[in-house]
Amino acid sequence: MPRDTKPSETRISPSLKYMKDSIATLLRNIGDGRYVTTKLCAGLNVSVPEAAYRLLSMYPKVVYEYIRPLLYNERLSIDALHILAKVFSYNPSSDAFEILVDVYKNFPSIRKEVLALLGIMFRRKGNDVANYNDIVKILSQCEPDLLKTAILAVGLLYENTGNIDIANLLLLYARYDDPMSRAIISLSLGKILRGRPTGILRILKEIISIGNRKTHEIALRTISIALRGMSKIYEKHMPIRKYVSILACSPDRYLRCLAIETLGWIYMRTNDTRIIDLLWRYIKDTDLVKLGALRTLSLVFYSSGNHSTLRLLLKLTGDKNHHVRRYAIKTLGIIFRGTADEFIGRLLEKIFIGIDPDVYKRAIELIFGELNTFRIKVIVLGSPIKDRILGKSLRCEQRQESGVGVNFYSFYDIFNLAPFGTVFVQYVIWSLDMSPMFERLRKLYYLGARYAIIIVDLSRLEDVVLIEGTIKDYWKNSGHKYPIIIMGLTNKKLSRSILVKSSIEYLSRLKLKFGQKIRLYKVAMDNLEHTLNKVFRSGIKELLLFYMHQLKNENNKIIQVRV
Repeated sequence: MPRDTKPSETRISPSLKYMKDSIATLLRNIGDGRYVTTKLCAGLNVSVPEAAYRLLSMYPKVVYEYIRPLLYNERLSIDALHILAKVFSYNPSSDAFEILVDVYKNFPSIRKEVLALLGIMFRRKGNDVANYNDIVKILSQCEPDLLKTAILAVGLLYENTGNIDIANLLLLYARYDDPMSRAIISLSLGKILRGRPTGILRILKEIISIGNRKTHEIALRTISIALRGMSKIYEKHMPIRKYVSILACSPDRYLRCLAIETLGWIYMRTNDTRIIDLLWRYIKDTDLVKLGALRTLSLVFYSSGNHSTLRLLLKLTGDKNHHVRRYAIKTLGIIFRGTADEFIGRLLEKIFIGIDPDVYKRAIELIFGELNTFRIKVIVLGSPIKDRILGKSLRCEQRQESGVGVNFYSFYDIFNLAPFGTVFVQYVIWSLDMSPMFERLRKLYYLGARYAIIIVDLSRLEDVVLIEGTIKDYWKNSGHKYPIIIMGLTNKKLSRSILVKSSIEYLSRLKLKFGQKIRLYKVAMDNLEHTLNKVFRSGIKELLLFYMHQLKNENNKIIQVRV
């Protein structure tokens, strides 16, 4: 810096010398490449003390004079801008803002980064550091692809300031057809007018004078952001209420949906049951409006556990539209989030028919916790009839791989499992071919299975006598003596035959021999679906008992060691 530009040099020369040394260190780090490789926070902070940055922030124009030449170099411009950001962050003054506006004007290649700095570094300080002409320059000189970024930066800059002039300036860009641009304009206007109904009313007058769908969309989104969670303020201002109410009855279904969602944002987490009565009007409306009503329910009654919402939700879970049904279950999970409500668990168990398992899984996670959803591998052994039974009696997704001796099925279930409450289980079922040619592969497939189901025809004694060997083989190769469920099939004609009775007697003795790890079910062929669900659930319960027994044994060992 030339000497004639430094007034009172004698008085502040030590500070200026320290500042020059600091800047020289910054430039040296850029010059030899250390800044690029180590980055600002890890590299330069080591070379330059924090106090140096604080001192530099007091002289933003001097710093800019030293850094500006580097901004012309495309390779170093971003790094130089980061240095300015680091220095200015300690004292985001009007001079610093003016410098960044100058950088924005003269260096188009880094405008996007400058806009980000303006929005973040000077957030909520627009009235103190900027003026109307600065904002006009920023928006007028902006390339079309950066316009959304510029509008958002202005919104952050004037957040919570209630600056009507800036709000009207942003409203000039409402003519754009791009929905994302309108969403950004609404977000910026909402941030500027946050909690300021008087400012909202002035904007509404401008919007009503234009009176097209795009501006009404912007107005509703602006209200939803500006008055988010401020139902008391909303109720005190009749013109705003009247405007939203009129659009909630609009013939345009999109505006109708937005108006309903706006009410959701305004009454967010208030648990106001008046909203339920309002939403019943839209129960026979279009699918878009029904989705808007569900979003409003989830906002107003978030994590409230309010049972008053159930009647409306159950109505929508039976809707013809697939998306409405899915979102109704999702909304149920949001409203009862973290409540572990047993009644809701039983309700989900009752209405689940195997469709949309991912939505039900997420609902269970929200209501009862992530530990209440799990995936488990189950081995199915025994009679060849097992694949026909699994394919027809369960709501399974089947995938068969020929030549490897296994069929894969996926089966979902929701039920109450004490002491966890309602659980969501995905059974990954491996149905193994019992032929001798697949014996070696079978031993590999046993790994990872947490319990096994052996399906056997009780009228075939030759199959029944093989069960003991199958049990021993499974326990030997699975790594633990996991629970085994034996499912004996019979029919009305043979249920009382000597052959069936002999098979049941043999299996009963086998159960006594192996202890509590074996469970025996006699199943009628005409009641397979209900019984199969019961058998799979029984396996989960037996597995839980198995782990509790294992834990008890481990605790006993620890006590013995301590003694």
